[in-house]
Amino acid sequence: MYKRFFVLASIISISVALTGCAKKAEKPASQELVEEDKPVVVPAGIPKDAKVETDVSGLDKEQKILSFDMTGFTKDGQRKWAIKGDSADIVSDTVKLNNIQADTYDADRTVTLEAESGTYDKQSGGVKLENNVVVTTSDGIKLTADWFEWDSKTNMVRSDSKVEVRKDNLYASGNGAEASASSKEVQLNKDVLVKQDDITITSKGPLHIDYSNRKASFNDKVKVVDPRGELTADRLDMLFNVDTKKIEEIIAEGNVELKRGDNLAKGQKIIYTPGDGKAILTGNPEIYIYSEKDMQNALVGN
Repeated sequence: MYKRFFVLASIISISVALTGCAKKAEKPASQELVEEDKPVVVPAGIPKDAKVETDVSGLDKEQKILSFDMTGFTKDGQRKWAIKGDSADIVSDTVKLNNIQADTYDADRTVTLEAESGTYDKQSGGVKLENNVVVTTSDGIKLTADWFEWDSKTNMVRSDSKVEVRKDNLYASGNGAEASASSKEVQLNKDVLVKQDDITITSKGPLHIDYSNRKASFNDKVKVVDPRGELTADRLDMLFNVDTKKIEEIIAEGNVELKRGDNLAKGQKIIYTPGDGKAILTGNPEIYIYSEKDMQNALVGN
């Protein structure tokens, strides 16, 4: 696996030994070439009908590559992903990189992963990014974490560290996350916190955010707090408006309780619209009113 890397490293080492200075390795007669004489390699984990273009340049006094640049292509020649970094050690099974950047390319957007350091596994084709990791998309989603793993085969990123997600005025955080670089979906695994304007939502998790369908789904001990009161439930779906950047509707199910001041409403399902503060409660609803002042907005049950 990755024989061409070892060939390239060996040629460079021999050249340094003979001349006393780093020279560009001469290409073997059997080596496949692309534009600008860059070697074509197909590492493990990459589909056999895909092409990978690699460029390494420069040697320091310890014979380590000073820069590393790899680009993967689909079988029809479209650029699919790219990895580049400084101070690469390509002799071992793991390519060590500093100032790493990885990009993925889809028809409608680009995803960029950046970190101070990282490693590329030649066997699996996976990349681990560490220290001040930032993932940004061309359509405005931003994820930050202590570390992320990126799988170039599935185009998925994951982490067990605390992850923060930002999009417009919506903020979300949780411990552990998975995200698809192509489908605009993010999952926060546990200890979820979401904020938008004066609304705060928490849950044990997981939280699944689907930006394409404008939907966020919360699970396990969900709690919504806004200036009007407090809502708790087993599960909750939140729909957000991409034009107004506001939460449009909240649908909660399972052991639903809505508190407004001293007043309490219970049921199995509630549809709540934060814009007007109205709620429709269903599923054997129970309403306990102790203060009319706190129940000015409508509550309808059946």
